[in-house]
Amino acid sequence: MNPNLPENMNNDINPADKLQEIQTFLTGQEFQVYTGEDREYEYLDEGYYCITLRNTKGNPLYIDLTDEFTLTYKEYWHCHYNPDSRGYSEMLHDLRGLLDNKLLVLDIYSKERWESSSLLDFDHATVADIDRQISVLPKEIVRRIKQDGAEIRLQFWDEDKSKIIRLEPDEK
Repeated sequence: MNPNLPENMNNDINPADKLQEIQTFLTGQEFQVYTGEDREYEYLDEGYYCITLRNTKGNPLYIDLTDEFTLTYKEYWHCHYNPDSRGYSEMLHDLRGLLDNKLLVLDIYSKERWESSSLLDFDHATVADIDRQISVLPKEIVRRIKQDGAEIRLQFWDEDKSKIIRLEPDEK
């Protein structure tokens, strides 16, 4: 262990040991817990878990407890969190934000091609904020968006709130 880590960093967290805490955190949500013994979850090594929730449209949100914490929602967005106190806290914050529809997944497609996904605070889902998200993408992606246009998908856990914004070619 690095003796120079900040005091608030605890690298001794085993994500699998947080299973019961996360189940308590999810009180009121319907979910299933899977292990590597379960079909379609064979990727999980012994002692690892995947908590799976489904929204009202049946789309899953996965919480993987492996050598790290991982949240996955929809086809492309996922985020890895360090197996320490800060990473665990950030994962719970993002999970709560998604479930409460305060955070959304911003997916960018150009000509039906997935380009990028990120998590965005609903309060910052303005056109200017979306423009900023696009502007920091690799130049090749920005070029394709300018040339071909784009479809910006704002995806909430409650999919009835989801929106699609279409950018015409050369609009960006």
